Amino acid sequence: MRILILCVLLVLASTVSAAESYLCVADKSTGFKYNKQTKRWDYSRFNVRERRWIIRAPNLDEIKQLNSAPAFVVIGLGETFPESLCEKPFTDAGTLVCRGVWDFKFSKDRLRYVAVYPMGYWMDSSEGSGDLFVEGKNDLAIEIGRCSPF
Repeated sequence: MRILILCVLLVLASTVSAAESYLCVADKSTGFKYNKQTKRWDYSRFNVRERRWIIRAPNLDEIKQLNSAPAFVVIGLGETFPESLCEKPFTDAGTLVCRGVWDFKFSKDRLRYVAVYPMGYWMDSSEGSGDLFVEGKNDLAIEIGRCSPF
């Protein structure tokens, strides 16, 4: 019985280690930021010097928390919960499409990604409303970067 359990654990370990994972590093980010003085949205460039993402299969705790089993998750390096869920695996063209707080698109052939943080502007409410999405609290951003398998 112990040998059978050991064999099952070895198979599971080899399956997990064979799963595709990528480390992605942001190159640039641009978008719109709310100017409180003028009460208008202005063009902006965002600092992404420290931005890193990990694309990987979800672990058992994440599957339990999400109550689903996406093909992949996208997690900010150092974060504990996925920012995006990739419901479907890679397409035949080698692309991955993920949705969540960040919308994330990745090409494993080109090893490039585009991430969009769409929360700002269109869903913000007026100042003083007490809403989570108060005008200008969330910047609308689009980010590009490169990835490496690991």
